[in-house]
Amino acid sequence: MPNLKPKNGKRLRDQGFRPSNFPRLEQCIHFVERDAAGSDEAATRGLQVHQWLEQALNEELDPDEIPDAEAREAVLWALNEIARRGIVVHGVEENLEIASPAGESLTAGVVDAWGRTGTELWGIDFKTGDQRDYSAQFAAYGRALMSKAGEGHCAWLELYLDLRIANEYDIASAEADDRVLQLHRRFLARRREEPVANVYCDWCGARANCPVWLNDASKAMAASPAEPAAAPEQPVDRLVYEIERLKQDPVKLGQFYTAYRRLEKLVEDDWRLKEAIFDYLQRGEEVPGFRLQRSPVQETVEVEQVLLKCAVPMGSIRAREFLSVSIPKLRQEWAKWSREPLPVEIKQGPVSLHVRSDTPKGSGRAAAARRARRHTAAAADTADTA
Repeated sequence: MPNLKPKNGKRLRDQGFRPSNFPRLEQCIHFVERDAAGSDEAATRGLQVHQWLEQALNEELDPDEIPDAEAREAVLWALNEIARRGIVVHGVEENLEIASPAGESLTAGVVDAWGRTGTELWGIDFKTGDQRDYSAQFAAYGRALMSKAGEGHCAWLELYLDLRIANEYDIASAEADDRVLQLHRRFLARRREEPVANVYCDWCGARANCPVWLNDASKAMAASPAEPAAAPEQPVDRLVYEIERLKQDPVKLGQFYTAYRRLEKLVEDDWRLKEAIFDYLQRGEEVPGFRLQRSPVQETVEVEQVLLKCAVPMGSIRAREFLSVSIPKLRQEWAKWSREPLPVEIKQGPVSLHVRSDTPKGSGRAAAARRARRHTAAAADTADTA
């Protein structure tokens, strides 16, 4: 079980008990944030959009000056959603203390924005990416805002910037108290709870030592979780026999494949066994079955030069042997250049099916929405310049 025992009086916030983690901690009280050093492009973009929103709300930036067109539209949409509700913003990126009923600080976090419509208190949160249940986070921030204002109720505005979805919630002080304090009690007594597999496992930094993942990895390495039955005595024959039995049971087959994929992620991402092999070989030590190999030199060439100096004199028949076309890029660039339909036929191959793991409903919608808006923007640019 992940060891989160406080050391040297470190605050609970430093141990991971912070509002941004509350939705994950409600799912599994042992959730630990992964190292931010590995943040992907989407996370970096999310931080940048948040910074632009902060500057726009503080009147330090004219949204029309945001260089990224898609981000500019997202910021303008969010500002319009706030304005059309009549919310006057009083605080942006403000630190809030989450306190116990006795006034002791339990943790702290930064609320994106808060304001008022007349006498009504509002909290505001901006989200990039897909929809998820963030209500535990809002309960904590709402509770802190209500405590600060001496009020028993507040409204909450949740804005999904990529999806252009605005959700409103009512937060009552008593309900927020119960939710936050119950999670606090669970966190203090987390050693009494077993870890639970959930949709946030892929974002958890404790999975390399997590019993849920380790048990699944053990099942995967054992080849089959099925109870032994009459089977051949030879180990290889028995393994083949167990695999065939596994393939006849869809439930156990799904369980085994999930365990295998988790083991694969542990080996590659968490345990970094390949990196350990590399370190041994680089020091000159032998690892049976492996050796160091020089990677091929990366070569690049200017596409325009290839077209002018190679493809044209060689002719299209020979050039097609070394040229490839990105059909999405072809459509995009043609739409920028001409209003006419694409003058070449694009043939579609046969429909193929593939297996993929279940993901939370709505996963991938934000990225798809961004791609669609970029395509629309490219078409609009074409119309403007034609």
